[in-house]
Amino acid sequence: MPDFLFDTLAALTQIDAVPGQEQPVIRALREIVQGLGHRTELDVFGNLYVDLGGPAGTPLLLIDAHTDEIGAVVQRVLPGGFLGITPLGGARESCFLARQVVVAGHPGVVGIKPGHFSGGEERGRVPTFDQLFVDVGAESAEEVAAMGIRIGSQVTWTGPLTRIGKGDRVAGKAIDNRLSCAVLCEVLRTRREASASAPRARVVLAFTSQEEVGLRGARAAASRLAPAVAVAVDTVPCGGTPDVPVSVSTTAIGRGPVVPLMARGGGGGGYIAHPALLAWLEETASGIGVPLQFDLPQGGNNDAAAMQQAGAGAAALALCLPRRYSHSPVEMADLRDARGAAKLIAALIADHSADRSFAFA
Repeated sequence: MPDFLFDTLAALTQIDAVPGQEQPVIRALREIVQGLGHRTELDVFGNLYVDLGGPAGTPLLLIDAHTDEIGAVVQRVLPGGFLGITPLGGARESCFLARQVVVAGHPGVVGIKPGHFSGGEERGRVPTFDQLFVDVGAESAEEVAAMGIRIGSQVTWTGPLTRIGKGDRVAGKAIDNRLSCAVLCEVLRTRREASASAPRARVVLAFTSQEEVGLRGARAAASRLAPAVAVAVDTVPCGGTPDVPVSVSTTAIGRGPVVPLMARGGGGGGYIAHPALLAWLEETASGIGVPLQFDLPQGGNNDAAAMQQAGAGAAALALCLPRRYSHSPVEMADLRDARGAAKLIAALIADHSADRSFAFA
């Protein structure tokens, strides 16, 4: 039996799109959204907008999901046709070592020094990024150039989305944040199947760029649209594994979407969930039977911070899907959380009206 959410996620995670190079995933999303009967608009920043309508002059609800994934780019071409790389986003060296990767569409591997040639301490040491190299099978800089690989070419992990366990759990690369993009597509699908009417107040969905390097696309989108209310749909690290104690996180996959009540991004870039929006979210979730988890993450940030602070400001928070093994090639999530988030977002859209107050008091 077809599973739109899984199939969409599987397709989106196989697309390589690091910050600033989101064009392939935007093309795929535009095709999906237009296939569901919606027109789209693309701005110069790489943000894709889906306007669901609503009376002009009513408060705008902006719901966003970022499209980029963490990865790396080629920093230099080394003698012998090897490639030096530098990270984009929160990529860690340990997650690249001895991995299969894709470089500008070409398969490659991140090299590892054989244990036979390594001393005692060296065997347990993870090389730094300036020591890592990618082997794409070339033997010279000229062969690298002939492959269309250049400085700035993207480097991403490879591997299909895989069902784990009983079928609701999935693992693979780029679940952050293609899962949220798939959730917004699922919202559009369910609205179409229900022949949902236009919202009672304006609603725009936005697939935004460059979140992993500073929430840039969401900031541009909010500056352009000036929303009164903004919800960032993202994924978030969670607990529930032997290496994450409850003192760090009490959330887990399979228990419902997570609402981070605060983000602690540096440089004034974090956010605190708006109380009136939080109350609306909890009330709506309770009414439709979607369980929520709440957390105060020790680090990280998301697009709610950028949308909250853009222009004159907006009532904002994040609705997140918990993920294990964050920022790695084997991120794991539970599709039950994603389906709950889609149901909740659809309910918020249906309930959004000019009569609801988001006054801070």
